[in-house]
Amino acid sequence: MRKIPWLRWVAYVIATVAFFVYMQRAPVRVIPVAIETKDYDDCMVCYPPSKCPFGHTDLVSPPVVYGSEFTDEEWKEVRRKVANLEVWYGGAGCVYMGETVFVCKTCRFVFGEMGAPVWEKRIGHSESSKDPFARLSEIIVHAPLPEQKERLDGVIFRQKISYDNLIEESCSYWVTGISVRIIARFQEYFKSHNIEPVIQRSSYVGRDYYYAYAPYGLRYLRLEIIQEENIQTLVRFKLIPAAKARADHQMKAALNL
Repeated sequence: MRKIPWLRWVAYVIATVAFFVYMQRAPVRVIPVAIETKDYDDCMVCYPPSKCPFGHTDLVSPPVVYGSEFTDEEWKEVRRKVANLEVWYGGAGCVYMGETVFVCKTCRFVFGEMGAPVWEKRIGHSESSKDPFARLSEIIVHAPLPEQKERLDGVIFRQKISYDNLIEESCSYWVTGISVRIIARFQEYFKSHNIEPVIQRSSYVGRDYYYAYAPYGLRYLRLEIIQEENIQTLVRFKLIPAAKARADHQMKAALNL
């Protein structure tokens, strides 16, 4: 072999090929792996809820309808069906986990939002301080609102509950025109309540963003104002618990939480 070097290379190639052939034919041992499953007793997909956060058990499960291209007559019919719990309106885009939701006939809280199991109620402005089940905090109820001529849609108040914990109270609306007027109103509102928020501004793809964060008692205020290219402005004003504030990376950094 030493006198004929090329024989050494031939032997090496034969051994290598034989090894790969053996590996192709050798039985593969499969090790079974047990996948640990989580208990989703409160998840709508597995088990429908038996009661709402207030203990009411009279629940119904209407189908969800989506869309924004309704005529006045069609929208009137949708609202009628929602009032009778024949359907549930999910807005312009999908926000619920399934094709149906669960609604409490007593308090009208709805269950089925995407993500963690959440009970939510949307409340019109006129009912925001009168609803016996969704008593919103004064700081949210009295948030600066647009004039009627500025509004693109109604003002919506929300309250969200998850695992019997209040996780969000909010006020949101769309207005016409630039965001400067809205920002000025909120600055005055914060000042009247001795709140000194941390302000952040940015612009991205034709949108201008304005954020204001501030502690409020044991919870936190989060204001988001987004001005679109077409001179429409979205306003979201929220009161959230500390855990949710810390989960918001932008807010966590701004307030050093």
